[in-house]
Amino acid sequence: MAPHVQTFPSSQLPSHIHHLPSSSHRARKTPDGKPTDLDKNCDLFSFVQYDCRIARPNEDNCPVVCAPVKRFFRVCPTKNGGTFTAETTSWEYLNALSKGGDAVSGGGTQLEIGGGAAGPAQTGR
Repeated sequence: MAPHVQTFPSSQLPSHIHHLPSSSHRARKTPDGKPTDLDKNCDLFSFVQYDCRIARPNEDNCPVVCAPVKRFFRVCPTKNGGTFTAETTSWEYLNALSKGGDAVSGGGTQLEIGGGAAGPAQTGR
């Protein structure tokens, strides 16, 4: 059985990333010893997944309908020289809306998964 994962509103993500996921409750810090700021310290990545469903499962040869689902995540440096990754899809949309935007245009690096050549493509930051 998978371990319990704490759930919380996406608006609280910036405060939740400051604590290591262990019982020690140690704080996570950037290489300069400061708390992590998702916007300033972390690179934005995205990829597209597909949610596929059988249109009419009780019929033979029925079509499979797939809809793209764009996911965002941030890769953040840590004080010990490593990194941690946080899925930020909901938070990115909330953050864009709070800044007066209507969608996430996203800087950073975009990963294209499937179909074409795999690998990062720089989209600016």
